[in-house]
Amino acid sequence: MPFKITAPEQEPRKKKYTLFSFLRFIISWSVLISTLLACLAPYVNPQKVWFIALFGLGFVYLYLLNIILLVINIVRKRKILFLHLMVFLFGIRVFLNHFNFSTSNPSNNDGINLLTYNVRVFDLYNWSKTSETKAEMFELIKNQNPSIVCFQNFIRVQLPITVI
Repeated sequence: MPFKITAPEQEPRKKKYTLFSFLRFIISWSVLISTLLACLAPYVNPQKVWFIALFGLGFVYLYLLNIILLVINIVRKRKILFLHLMVFLFGIRVFLNHFNFSTSNPSNNDGINLLTYNVRVFDLYNWSKTSETKAEMFELIKNQNPSIVCFQNFIRVQLPITVI
């Protein structure tokens, strides 16, 4: 009777987790959760849940980091790529609200014109050594024809009241 030689049954291999794989796991989940919280920032009242507003400040960076991790996981064929893809799709509307991708003509003057101007206290101490500085400032403001003017370094001098 011939003998049949068979290989001993092998137990299923246990995955070896290295420090690198653990760090990759922690970074991926941290970016996923942080990006989701940042996506919620425009819709949550910061007076009730203040910490979500902090994540909203870093939304663009978190979203770009999520895209980088999405590409890496697509290349490496990891299952977590589906979570990164879901966060990408969830945040695309918020991302597009941060940047204006408009095809309309920007020369349309139907909007509000805002002028912010550092008037340097209207040259109160004669730093420029010319007497026309204040008139030139007002002429510039008049030529720009803004809807709203914001002055920086503005001083309001209150004249003494004289009784007649």
